Amino acid sequence: MPPVLRYLTRGLELISGPPAAATLRWNLENAWIILMENGNFCPPVAVRGNLIVDVHADAVKVVDLKLDLILRLEARCHRNYECLEVEIGKWSNSPLPLRLPQGIHNFPFSIPIPGGHPGTTDTPDLLVRYSLTTTLRVCRTTIEGRDHFDTLRLGQPIIVKRLIASARAPTYYHETLPEINATFSAIFSNIAKPLVDNKVSIRLESLPSSDETGSRYHFRRLKKVEWRLNEITSYKTSATGIDSTTTRRIADSSLCQGWKPNLRGGVEMLDFDFIYKIHELERYSCGVKMFQGVQVKHALVIKMYLSMAVPSIGDHTLTAMPAVDRKQWEPDGDRYWTPAEL
Repeated sequence: MPPVLRYLTRGLELISGPPAAATLRWNLENAWIILMENGNFCPPVAVRGNLIVDVHADAVKVVDLKLDLILRLEARCHRNYECLEVEIGKWSNSPLPLRLPQGIHNFPFSIPIPGGHPGTTDTPDLLVRYSLTTTLRVCRTTIEGRDHFDTLRLGQPIIVKRLIASARAPTYYHETLPEINATFSAIFSNIAKPLVDNKVSIRLESLPSSDETGSRYHFRRLKKVEWRLNEITSYKTSATGIDSTTTRRIADSSLCQGWKPNLRGGVEMLDFDFIYKIHELERYSCGVKMFQGVQVKHALVIKMYLSMAVPSIGDHTLTAMPAVDRKQWEPDGDRYWTPAEL
């Protein structure tokens, strides 16, 4: 039947053939799918719902009825901007063909998402998107006795989140810094919560050193602390095996106060805490363990600036020590990268 024009009060509507014999909609049990990780184990979670077919004609014959759960992955960090679509699962009604009389018909469905899959992500470096699509193809007999086929399609994005089920013990980091005759230690959590405060405790122990004559001691003074949280996205192509890695700063700040030196047994100790978190408007990704060649890690980089104080021997009054900015110590960022799972 050729297209016909039907006059409406709001304009013209182009109609191809008779009205559809059926309409399609669904009800999903959950708006979000949460993958709960407990240690190294993450069980699959199913997308469940009810597919509703409303038949308007006297009866229709269902030729095809299926649902597909598709994961779309775009590695934007790669120079060639590779895009990949992965079929996670499918559901189909059998046996077909199936005759449906006029009325509402329900088809419950369930499609599992494996626990190792990444969460929904949309950043400048990576896109991970889940979508649920369904296709219904029905056949009905017209007044002229001809078979008329209608194809109905329905699609909806599925939001997938990853959560850590149980809290892990804090991580303790310790390192000796021979270049400044000091030791550095930090206590932090390996799980970084994006929109809340994450605490880091720092201790810097410095031993005073004397000059060649032994008449003067050299003390270090902490002048400034900078921190930044980096998101590192890497992609490896299966064809060439070439890696492409980008590092993006998703949070940073600096401190110029909040610590006080304490001299104990000839060792100068500095203890202080700072808080870091991601701004609610910042686009970030959850950690992704190697999936289809893509991996996302996070690193907290701490940089400390120290000056040198040179008092005379016998003068132990710390407040009276002159701060001589002769040398600043800027440690290599890789040294203080600590993994964080968002």
